[in-house]
Amino acid sequence: MLPRDPRATKQPLLEYTESHNDDVTDLSFHPSNPSVLLSGSTDGLVNLYDTSISDEDDALIQVFNHGSSIAHADFLSNHEVSALSHDEILSIYDTGELHQDEAPQSVQAFGDLRPQLECEYIVDLVSSEASGPVLGAGSHSAQHLDIVPLRYHSDWTLENSTAIRLPGAHGEEIVRSICFGDDRNTIFTAGEDGLIKAWRASREDNDAIQPKDPTNIGKKRAKHKSINKDERARFKPY
Repeated sequence: MLPRDPRATKQPLLEYTESHNDDVTDLSFHPSNPSVLLSGSTDGLVNLYDTSISDEDDALIQVFNHGSSIAHADFLSNHEVSALSHDEILSIYDTGELHQDEAPQSVQAFGDLRPQLECEYIVDLVSSEASGPVLGAGSHSAQHLDIVPLRYHSDWTLENSTAIRLPGAHGEEIVRSICFGDDRNTIFTAGEDGLIKAWRASREDNDAIQPKDPTNIGKKRAKHKSINKDERARFKPY
């Protein structure tokens, strides 16, 4: 890793070249301590660094061995790190008190998420202040994407019963990215079909809502049928 100041890119600010022995796939800064950097790699390691220290050996705070190639890694809270592998295995690690010589490294292992969420792939674990952490669980054969909340009670729990389905998703193509807009009722998805879609909450009394043709974006939408108050909010693209 060679962090650079975008205002002066000729020389890197730091050089951390020994801590991973394969491709780095994700980087993230600590939510409240901007000097702490997280990295995930296809070597299966998730590392934490103190970037205020230039020497790499001294800067490396903690190492978590996920045991499988990292697709996504991020801070779930000030003291927890999530790691999602390319084979859809999710674990949550406790960072304990940073800079301790023997920091606790308890783990909550979810294992392979595909049978648990009845999906074919996991897009990512993302979070927003409004929604909290959620998982994107996709099925290209069934052509839908589920947004599954991850909530903390006594442990972290996947709340499948309150998942939101994006019917149609990106057709038979895999969804590669999801994020929330400033309005928590808007979700953006990007897929291998080359499209970026915006989904907004609505309520309808039918289970199958097909995505509109992207060329129709901005055209007047048809009126919806009346609904029962108990029906769950759904999302559709616009």
